[in-house]
Amino acid sequence: MLSTALRARLSQIEERIDDLKTQIHSLHAGHVTVNAQLDDIVYPVLTIPNEITTEIFRHYVDNDENRSPLPLTYYDISKFPQWLARAGDLPVELQLGCRLSEAQAVTELLRRYSSQVRALDLSFIFASAEDEDDDSIELSSSFPRLQSFGVHEGGSVIPPPSPLDAPLLRQVTFDEHSAKQWKASLPWTQITKLALIGENVPGCMDILSWTPNLEDLRFQVSQYFIYSRSPLTLPHLRRISLQSEDSNDLLNHLIVPALERLAIVGALSLTASCNVTGLVQRSGCAIHTLELDLGKAGSLWLTNFFLDGTPWQSLRELILLNPSGPYELESLFHSMTSRIHRLLPSLECLIIKRCQFHVRLEPLVDMLAERMEEGTDTSKMTRVQLEFGCKPGDSGEEVEYRRDADIYYKGDEESIDSELDTLDNLCTRGLQVDIRSTVKWWTGSVIEALRGNCLL
Repeated sequence: MLSTALRARLSQIEERIDDLKTQIHSLHAGHVTVNAQLDDIVYPVLTIPNEITTEIFRHYVDNDENRSPLPLTYYDISKFPQWLARAGDLPVELQLGCRLSEAQAVTELLRRYSSQVRALDLSFIFASAEDEDDDSIELSSSFPRLQSFGVHEGGSVIPPPSPLDAPLLRQVTFDEHSAKQWKASLPWTQITKLALIGENVPGCMDILSWTPNLEDLRFQVSQYFIYSRSPLTLPHLRRISLQSEDSNDLLNHLIVPALERLAIVGALSLTASCNVTGLVQRSGCAIHTLELDLGKAGSLWLTNFFLDGTPWQSLRELILLNPSGPYELESLFHSMTSRIHRLLPSLECLIIKRCQFHVRLEPLVDMLAERMEEGTDTSKMTRVQLEFGCKPGDSGEEVEYRRDADIYYKGDEESIDSELDTLDNLCTRGLQVDIRSTVKWWTGSVIEALRGNCLL
């Protein structure tokens, strides 16, 4: 009896399996049909002429990888309470633009909502000369969630008489506003990220002496001052960004054993190169990432900047913004494989952005091929990125766009195929190649031999 029941149960299960197989087969056929129907659909955006699509991408695709998340921005303080009330008890990030005549209203609102503020940026609008005689914003409350604080454009804020009660505060920005009056008002020992814009070197050094745990510094000098004190040691500083040519002098006055990343905006002078060399020798640090904005590179050739190899033996990643011309890049490619120089022996990643000119394919491929060889005294390249695009102006707007900037090759089709075969081979061996330009992708103004290749 038991055996008969089990056989009957097994038969039911097998019938159920057959039914499910039939249903799966039917669903699979329907899946294929629906996919085919989707492939036949012509989306309206694909019918737009390429010229129009190009303009859309130019104006609405944001390529700024360094942008911050958008905070709540208020320039009408009268509407401020309405919006904050909707936030409930959630943390808020505020960027307040106000007139000094509104200082009391801002003070009261910050006092009321101080327990929710996670980031606070204060900037000021002078509507008239009378505004300058009005009250100042007072910060005297506890800010238990505050992580980032900034004061911009010379605004009038009364520093609290004792350190701000903000146990989570780590990031501070002073933009055209004296930070020295805040010596007793901020918990400087817990600050790990600091931006000083419009400060001079002596003032910056005074402020840095209050921040023993600083990890990230962005500095832009307002005017040059002679500073002759002993170098200051910042044992945890890992990233420095210098935003003007005169800012390079700051390097002469620091000892930073943990420094890993350095960014320099402005002229690449011989002085700047010497300053970096002195910093590395004095600190015993190993710079792994270097970012150079070459828009105002000056007369010093990029290759010459690296000729003193001392600071660059450990460099793994090089980021070049706004290179000045093709011969500058070709000289760098050649020097990276030259038996005489062998520049940047540890480099693994090369990123070039906002390129405004043709870049020859052959020197680039030759450099990559040699730096991928086994058994050489240099590190293997793992990634190269070349991005053609807009060059921003001093205030951030786009001031120039070269639609014809492209990968360039002067030779017959067979030679081009050979270079592309080499690139394909390097990619199969682990090299990541990323060469892009949104405008050329849509307008089709690319070398036909490159279309569909790993470059695009």
